[in-house]
Order: sequence, then C-alpha cells, then structure tokens
Amino acid sequence: LWDTLDELYELAEEAPEEAYETFQAFPKDVRDHPVFQAALAGLEKATGRLEDARARLEGMLASRPDDADLHH
Repeated sequence: LWDTLDELYELAEEAPEEAYETFQAFPKDVRDHPVFQAALAGLEKATGRLEDARARLEGMLASRPDDADLHH
C-alpha cells in the first residue's frame, strides 16, 4: 500500500492530472483510507480543485479532530 502511495506522489510531481485520474481508479477501500484521502487533497490542490481540497481537509479535521497528523 505504501509503495502505491510513493508511486502516486512520484507521478504527481510530473503529471498531477494523470495522478488524480490514477487515484480515481484505486479500489474504494484504498481511496477511503485517511492517508490516501490526504493525498487526494494534495492532488486536488495541484490540479486546481482548490475548493474540493479545502472541503476534503475540513471534513477530515471535523471527523478526526484529535489526529495530530492532520494538523500539520
């Protein structure tokens, strides 16, 4: 799973839109994982989907207010 995330980050550096599309093809349980949701927010930001990224991060913070990883 972590290798997949690393590969996604590498792709995002070169082709963020392609990385966003690749993310959409992941299985639902992978897409729903909190770490992958944070990655998706980064992809949304990189592809100009700023409102989507903001809404995703706000939702994550609201549902997990004690998760220190989400606050940096």
